[in-house]
Amino acid sequence: MAPYTAAITHRMDRVARMDKLLVSVSQLAVAQAEQSIEACQGCSIYAAVPFSTVLHSFRSYRADQVELILPVLAHCPRCRGVVDEGTLVKPKRQPGQAPPTGQAPPR
Repeated sequence: MAPYTAAITHRMDRVARMDKLLVSVSQLAVAQAEQSIEACQGCSIYAAVPFSTVLHSFRSYRADQVELILPVLAHCPRCRGVVDEGTLVKPKRQPGQAPPTGQAPPR
């Protein structure tokens, strides 16, 4: 990619990010989201959902409209690893929810 093209692409990326609303998530929302996950990418091969998606389930904003700011980092309930908005997690199953594809139901 030519330097001029790279500079334009970089600027367009910055402008696109500026169109999003910055939302500070409360500590309570982080705690609620933390309680709704089973594991993180560090301890489960089934972690496939970004933690931000779990956080968005407690908010009324569309994920493509906002950029989340966490006041505290969450921790994985299984391995106690640090979880930020980009960490892949395995959400807990809700009663009556089918297990994710390729995963056997718990016994």
